[in-house]
Amino acid sequence: MNQYQIMIAPLTEADGGGYVAYIPDLQGCMSDGESPEEALANLRDAYSEWIDTYEKLGREVPKPGTYGRAMQAKSREIADRFEKLDAEVKDLQEKAEHFSAWLRFSELTGVDPGGPLPPEFVSKTC
Repeated sequence: MNQYQIMIAPLTEADGGGYVAYIPDLQGCMSDGESPEEALANLRDAYSEWIDTYEKLGREVPKPGTYGRAMQAKSREIADRFEKLDAEVKDLQEKAEHFSAWLRFSELTGVDPGGPLPPEFVSKTC
């Protein structure tokens, strides 16, 4: 248990008060107590039971640090998604600006913005 990060936090009065201790790498491995020390002592028992149960079920026990690495990967994934969304928003803003310009052009010239340009608006030199 010494290799795993242990978190201890106070519980609200609505949750019964005291403290909760848990190991983020081992989902569901937690206990509580009236003091941080008691919560930690109770967590040692919960840890032993958690490991025994996982092994009896034939599951692989996560290595220390797996939760942190998973959260870093998730954070990177979220950041990548935000970058892509930001690029898409900028693209849509640019299209909206061009659309607004075309609408204004249409109002001034009478040209249908959804149709082809009349021959007098098409450049002959390219």
